[in-house]
Amino acid sequence: MNNIIRKNIIIISAVFPPEPVVSAKLSFDIADQLSVLHNVTVLSPKPTRPHGLKFETNTEGSYNFKHITLDSYTCSSSRLFGRFRESYSFGKYCKKYIQNSSQKIDLIYINTWPLCAQYITIKTAKKQNIPIITHIQDIYPESLLSKVPIFGKLLVHLILPIDKYIHQKSDKVLTISDSMNSYLSKTRKVNHIETVYNWQDENIFLNKRKVKHEKFTFLFLGTLSPTVGLDFIIRSFINANIPEAQFIIAGFGSEKNHLIEISKQSKLNNIIFMDAPSDKFVEIQLSADVLVLSLKKNSAKYALPSKLANYMFSSKPIIACVDEDSDTAKIVNDAKCGFVAQPENEGALINILKQISKMRDEERESMGKNGFDFAIMNFSKDKSLPRIIQIFNEVINNSK
Repeated sequence: MNNIIRKNIIIISAVFPPEPVVSAKLSFDIADQLSVLHNVTVLSPKPTRPHGLKFETNTEGSYNFKHITLDSYTCSSSRLFGRFRESYSFGKYCKKYIQNSSQKIDLIYINTWPLCAQYITIKTAKKQNIPIITHIQDIYPESLLSKVPIFGKLLVHLILPIDKYIHQKSDKVLTISDSMNSYLSKTRKVNHIETVYNWQDENIFLNKRKVKHEKFTFLFLGTLSPTVGLDFIIRSFINANIPEAQFIIAGFGSEKNHLIEISKQSKLNNIIFMDAPSDKFVEIQLSADVLVLSLKKNSAKYALPSKLANYMFSSKPIIACVDEDSDTAKIVNDAKCGFVAQPENEGALINILKQISKMRDEERESMGKNGFDFAIMNFSKDKSLPRIIQIFNEVINNSK
């Protein structure tokens, strides 16, 4: 142990605790684990995610690593220009920190905003011969096609060379699904990509007290953003008209007020909105009978929503309203832990809502167990985090 040379590692993370989002926890877990043997500094912007959640000042915890909150511009709402400015600003602040660092930087890991923050950071690192690991959570600029359909193809054409640079100049690229890995390897023409699933700490789901609702409960828990497509789920639930059932939507996000207005179409008052504090996530999920996951058409082909692992660890059956050729659909089908419905196919979703509400408790419990078993094998912290740390060590050793 005494012979190990401590390295200086910078972790650049677009989100970080106390933000209750998966990427924030991933970056924290990586920083915490690396700090056992190395000097770790985390750079992140002010906490703003999800949109609508208010954060107290002076929420910094006691860590084994150094955490620096940069005063970059932030934009939690889903505005394209605002998000672009946010990414550019954070990238510039990170560049300044790297350039002014008084110590030698041995490695940089980025889990940051696309594309500006990624590009600026990688270009800065390369000028100083610092090895860099880039963690990809979504595919840009292709994902813009579903957000700006009119000019999406033009934006992809203009921005794609930047993303190719990002992948080609990274010493290692981490992706969160096999299909994302395959697609990026082919289109970015790189062979240093590895798949490591985003993880959850399975221990937080064990031995938790389960409180059931009086009504049969469908539940969505997560960020209420436009790409989720919850407006379609709400309308389908209303039209399903299932007796003694309710749909709970737990979370924050830019779409919340819009979704509340849509829910008023229900004459049964059976759509409930509630806040979802991070320390209550597990209890909220365990109170449901069925968990609902949704992404708009063409939004989930290469993305793997982090809430999928979260849901599976809850041992509840899942309804996934996603593209049939997506990794999410494949996992739900392979694990036999629920049903898959195509986005915008209201008839199919209504049939699934009715079918799963009529199933025997034992059938739903069996689906939930299948999901938990699959998650333990693939999405556990004990499986994925050591692999990430191994990759860090490989990159450091190869850069000597």
